Amino acid sequence: MATDVEIIVAPELELTGSPQFLRETIVLVRKIESAFIELGRRLFLIRENDKICQENGYESFRDFLVDARILPSTATILMNVYENYIIKGGLRQEQLEGLAYTTLYEAIPLIERDGV
Repeated sequence: MATDVEIIVAPELELTGSPQFLRETIVLVRKIESAFIELGRRLFLIRENDKICQENGYESFRDFLVDARILPSTATILMNVYENYIIKGGLRQEQLEGLAYTTLYEAIPLIERDGV
């Protein structure tokens, strides 16, 4: 399946019944699925270097999250997934594509317990 489908914005009635609309929707899902690891990576790096927030007008990482409209709990989940699977687990981002970040997060205690 090609992932380089151009997403065309048009009136809803024109697209909802077409195969193109369905393909574009699948592409959009894949992009979102792969973006959560990159977002987790960025949040992890920003949190680890809290100075970057202060140097850019934020009092703290938490203030940055408010501006970015990310709940602290969501940021924690994304950073934990990145840290446990990419940093500690040695996996590549591509290996996690197609998996929900919430599912990956819920599996972390099992991985830690079983040493997988």
